[in-house]
Amino acid sequence: MLQSSTLFEGKLFVVVNNSNKIEVLDTANFISMGVITGLTSPRYFIGINSSKAYVSDLYSNKISIVNPTTFQVVGEINTGGWTEKMLLFDNSIFVTKKATNQILVIDKNTDVITDSITVGREPNSLVLDNQNNLWVLCSGGINETIPQLFKIDVFNHNVVSTFDFPSVADSPSSLTTDSSKTVLFYLNNGICKHTVNSTSISTSPFISNSTSIFYGLGVNPFNNEIYAADAIDYVQAGRVFRYTINGEELASFSTGNIPQDFTFIPIEH
Repeated sequence: MLQSSTLFEGKLFVVVNNSNKIEVLDTANFISMGVITGLTSPRYFIGINSSKAYVSDLYSNKISIVNPTTFQVVGEINTGGWTEKMLLFDNSIFVTKKATNQILVIDKNTDVITDSITVGREPNSLVLDNQNNLWVLCSGGINETIPQLFKIDVFNHNVVSTFDFPSVADSPSSLTTDSSKTVLFYLNNGICKHTVNSTSISTSPFISNSTSIFYGLGVNPFNNEIYAADAIDYVQAGRVFRYTINGEELASFSTGNIPQDFTFIPIEH
């Protein structure tokens, strides 16, 4: 299963978790440039520099350190559990430790875990806003605890604000931002949005999914168009819907089964 893809230094790193590998594609023609193997169940890739990148993992209880130029696994960081999405700021990598209530902080230069930030149950996605605040979205598990959205000081790792969702039946995911990083978007029975200066959480979707099962979300950083992936019934081919930043539907198109992740590549003219 293709789990995610990341554009880094002109190459597209395509994470295929069930096949335990990352395919590296040339973005000029999408021809394979090589394969990173020796992984257990890779989830997400984040590039640090031309000789170092991290790969999170579902089952191996570690983050793999890979060389994005030679495509070799060169080290590992013991995390003691399942890791998912990652974010780079300054010298720190912030990592969602999915089955817990923790965000790990790793020094990108030493590959050492230097801190952990306590958030809500099952952190699933994280972004930076225009003031370099770290936002973390927590699903609360499956009807276990109230989902929460956290605003965190990225420098001292203190929680600035916590926003509680109304019900354990809520299941927010796929946190992302517009290009200005002043508006957050996420999935929760449709597409919801939250301005970074808001003092309360919005749980009323501004784009409904009444006839769809939204499984993935992305905002094109080049034109702010919103893309929502519809898994339909998880068996037949899925569909992607494209909207303006104000929620007006522009178009839709068919995909393969269970679309869930978006990577936006600039078009060279």
